[in-house]
Amino acid sequence: MKKFLIVLGLTSAFLMSTLSADALKNSLTNILHTKDSSGMVNLNGVSVGAKPKQRMINQARKSRPASAVIGRYNDGKPVHKREADKYITKATKGKIKDLDLLPKKQRLMVLKDLQRMYAIKHFKSR
Repeated sequence: MKKFLIVLGLTSAFLMSTLSADALKNSLTNILHTKDSSGMVNLNGVSVGAKPKQRMINQARKSRPASAVIGRYNDGKPVHKREADKYITKATKGKIKDLDLLPKKQRLMVLKDLQRMYAIKHFKSR
């Protein structure tokens, strides 16, 4: 009885695997015979032996000196990089210490904040 159940189980497993293999074969042949509607890609400019370009992350970014003028306040007084570095260090609690590491939009936001703070600090009443 045990042998009969084992043989019955093996034959049913074999039949199931052949049915699933037929379905796989049918789907693959359908893919093979259908037309591909996507366009061709021109690979003429690709150099197989070329070295990969280094990413900007791995390269050290250049930073301007602390005495560099990065902008002007409303009354014409220059904004030095050291002032912006001090402000950004306080604002980020020491996580970022160099203004040049920020993207351009964030650098402009820092300059606008410095101009607002300067206007409040040096506000002259009538």
